[in-house]
Amino acid sequence: STPTSLRRRGRPPSDRWLFQSTHPQYLSHLIIRRSFRVVPVLVGPSIPRREREDTTERYARAILTLF
Repeated sequence: STPTSLRRRGRPPSDRWLFQSTHPQYLSHLIIRRSFRVVPVLVGPSIPRREREDTTERYARAILTLF
């Protein structure tokens, strides 16, 4: 049996990575692997049409959100 002081309760810690020291958010941010998978859901108006010149940037932002 494992001594009580070595047992961990709850969810195991997630993997974490620091930004490179040259990154502007190096001192304040880090990346943490999610424990559970999530599916992004875009809420609001529909994804704009790709073909229209006036909505190209909004279309690109919406698609990048999904990936």
